[in-house]
Amino acid sequence: MINPRTCIKCGYTKASTEYYSKGGNTCKECMKKAQKIRNAQKRLATKEV
Repeated sequence: MINPRTCIKCGYTKASTEYYSKGGNTCKECMKKAQKIRNAQKRLATKEV
């Protein structure tokens, strides 16, 4: 049986297969959002220089 975990970002409880890292408490949707934000920040930082 798969143990459900609660995402620390959105608070939604999902099956553990929907989480990225082995010890992670963040679901795939939140990880994708965070990655998009990081990529956008990198683009902005390179444009300012």
